[in-house]
Amino acid sequence: MARLIKYSGETVEVHPADGSNCFSLHELQRHVDGYIEIVRCRFPVRRGDNPLLLVNEEGRLHHLPINEDASHMAGVVLVGNVLHLTPKEWHATMQREDDVDV
Repeated sequence: MARLIKYSGETVEVHPADGSNCFSLHELQRHVDGYIEIVRCRFPVRRGDNPLLLVNEEGRLHHLPINEDASHMAGVVLVGNVLHLTPKEWHATMQREDDVDV
């Protein structure tokens, strides 16, 4: 279950638009309002399960507000809206073929 951790403190469950278990690159970028950067959580939720946080790569340059909840999870200061994915969700998204430009 992917969660969008908003800088306002609100957390919202999000799903891929096509109903599958993988997001398109465009969807990921839309959730974080820009190019994505991957940040690993400091602490695993379960043993062997270290979730990924996707952030706006240029968030600091755009002076986005600090995201306190996501920053606590990552152990570093993160800004803007942050998408929280499990490794399984990330792997499924990376396997998506329709995002590849030919």
